[in-house]
Parts: sequence; structure tokens; C-alpha cells
Amino acid sequence: MTESNQNDYIDNSIDNNIYDCGVVEIYYDDAKTKLKEKYFIMNGKREGKYEFFDYNTENILLEEYYINNMKEGISKYYDNNNNVFLETNYINNKKHGIETEYYNNGIIKSTTEYDYTKYGKDGQQKEYDDNGNLIKETTWLLDRRHSECKIYVDNKLSEIYTYMSGTYEGPYKKFHPNGKIAIEGKYNHHRKIGIFKHYNENNYLILEEEYDYLTGSKKEKK
Repeated sequence: MTESNQNDYIDNSIDNNIYDCGVVEIYYDDAKTKLKEKYFIMNGKREGKYEFFDYNTENILLEEYYINNMKEGISKYYDNNNNVFLETNYINNKKHGIETEYYNNGIIKSTTEYDYTKYGKDGQQKEYDDNGNLIKETTWLLDRRHSECKIYVDNKLSEIYTYMSGTYEGPYKKFHPNGKIAIEGKYNHHRKIGIFKHYNENNYLILEEEYDYLTGSKKEKK
């Protein structure tokens, strides 16, 4: 679920002329039989626990906490089976620490590090399949992919990309299932450049390809 989808659950606006202090309950219907949101207001601002409920099942879909109208602490997102599928920590209304996403079976789908002082993702992101096997590792810096990105297949390292400020930039390697290098080369702004070498499973060079440094197009052998 994207952050925009998460925010669709709630309306962050508060009419200070109506609410000053006390419990606020908002309903889906005029008869007030289906509770939509429940939270506490102090001095016209959200304070403490906030809850958002599903229209059909009336199950809780979102639980989070506020201090002075700012998200603070753990926010939890639930599916209609009452299973948590996303947990995010907030400081001063910004994500901070490890965000964890879950599959329906409860196994971790991904973990992502955030730093509220650095405007978003900053640190390690790990992605897993629904059996709990690691499939991807990415490093983020200032909300952009940075440094090595590792891809795993059947619990074995399959590829290594290098990022610089969000773009493919630097060494690339692809591996055979036995761990030997299959392909190695370099990228510049998402384009292959220079020599790409291909090896067989016994590490013997079998092919060399050359790419133009400016256009990234493959050069034909003379």
C-alpha cells in the first residue's frame, strides 16, 4: 500500500470552531449506526489514539497516535481479517525507524528504514517472498537508492546493481547458480557503458560486448 492510499483512510482537517476538547466520533451514516472514525481532541487538535473502521465489517483498519495533531509512535494498518499488514513508526508526523510490511500469512514482506531528519528512506530495505526468503536488498540515502542493490534467487545471490542518487551508476554483476560470475560490466545513468564480459559456469570468458559511453548503444564488432 502506498502512502497516498494510507492517507485515504483519514481526513486530517479539523474544524476548530466545532471541536475544542473531547471524544470525536464520525459516522458513515446519518443514523449514526456505522462508526467511521474515533479520536480525541484537545484544544482543537488530535491527541492520543485515532481509529478508522471499515464500513461493512466495522473492523478497525487503522490505529495510530497523535501528539499535538502530529503522528507520533506506531501506526498499524489492518486487513478485514484483523491482521496487521503494515506497521510504521512516526516522529513529528514523519516516518522514522523501521517500517514493516506483512503478507496475509503473517510473514514479513519487507522492512524499510526511515530517518525523519533526512526526508524519507535512509538505510536498508529488505524484501522477502511469502516463505520468508530474502529476495532483494537495497540501500537508501536521502530517499534515493544508493550503493549496492542485491537480488537473490532461491536464496542465492543473483545480481548486484550499483546506484548513485537513484540511478544505475557503477559496477554490475550477474551470477550463475553456482556463485560464479556470469556477466560483469558498468552502468552510467541507466545505460550500459564500456565492456560487458560474459562467463560460463566454469568462469571461462565466452563473450565480450562493448557499449558506447555516450549513447549506451551496443557497438558492432568490426
